[in-house]
Amino acid sequence: RISFELSLTWGGRSGPVEMIHLSCKVQGSVSTVTWSRDGSKLVPDHNQTMIFDGTLASLNIDHCSEEDSGVYECEAQSEAGSDQTHCHVRVQGQSWCKPPSFTKTPAAVEGVVGKEISLYCEFCGSPPFTVSWYKDQRPLQESHKYRMVTESRCSTLHVMALQHKDEGVYECRVSNNVDTDTCRAKVSLRGKPRTTTNYHHRRRRSQTSFPRLSRLPNLRLPNLRLPNLRLPNLRQSC
Repeated sequence: RISFELSLTWGGRSGPVEMIHLSCKVQGSVSTVTWSRDGSKLVPDHNQTMIFDGTLASLNIDHCSEEDSGVYECEAQSEAGSDQTHCHVRVQGQSWCKPPSFTKTPAAVEGVVGKEISLYCEFCGSPPFTVSWYKDQRPLQESHKYRMVTESRCSTLHVMALQHKDEGVYECRVSNNVDTDTCRAKVSLRGKPRTTTNYHHRRRRSQTSFPRLSRLPNLRLPNLRLPNLRLPNLRQSC
């Protein structure tokens, strides 16, 4: 199995002659290594050389120009399969232009209502940079609520007088002529207001309900004859 231990990287040297130098480290039993730019295979010539020593593959292009800009890809092949790695290179006016990349990103913040928070980040790459801040995918503008400070290769967003609606995901985007990079941080607040529910109480009179008695069927009672009893005459005594 082939894999790249180090992704494709590039660098250059300034002076009378500038060149593109791309290199990557390969793991596995590699049989062939090929290079391409924007999908077109590169072949060695008087201006570009390709070296592979068994583990490290490199491409050197002397006297580079703007025509040498593009997506460079290195592909390593073996009997077990193949693997690729690539990078973007742009040459501007005989100078290097490296895509932006964040070197320090803001951490998640838990703020307090009425207070201020700050989100700070640092980045590298080739200037000039364009830096913009977003909240929940919506761009932020400089105002009394948001203050943005960008100096050289760092940027800070200040959120003033925090309210609960300020909770969300904040995002910083930095871009140059090559590419764009993004970092995010979540902002939450302490002491969220409790939600109260109004309950309507209804007073009901207590009513005693009695079960309904169903009508009894008509029952015929048997005729009972009582014997004639003679009562003794009782005289009233004086």
